[in-house]
Amino acid sequence: MKERGVEIRAVELTADGGEAIDEALKGIDIVVSTIFLGAIDKQVFLADAAKRVGVKRFVPCDWASCCVRGVRKLYDEARTFPRELELRADDKSLQKAAIQDHVRSIELPYTFIDVGIW
Repeated sequence: MKERGVEIRAVELTADGGEAIDEALKGIDIVVSTIFLGAIDKQVFLADAAKRVGVKRFVPCDWASCCVRGVRKLYDEARTFPRELELRADDKSLQKAAIQDHVRSIELPYTFIDVGIW
């Protein structure tokens, strides 16, 4: 992708990493999250930073089939919303739908991609 002019920036997503995340996103028009499934809940930090620095479009890591709440754990609502706490990868308190709800709630322009099973 680099050969095609896509700039790739990596950043550590932690609750106390706001300034570093902001710095990594400055000047970016579109953020496409390709986060590891085990840390999908940490996308709230990326979305919040994108909103703070004026990113024009956010594409969360939603690369799974669409569903409705209550059917699959990956799509279920958040059990909690610990904005002030460090989110742990083994506590999937923010799943796909909850991440989407958060992105909408902060009024960050977004594209959600539901790709189906195959």
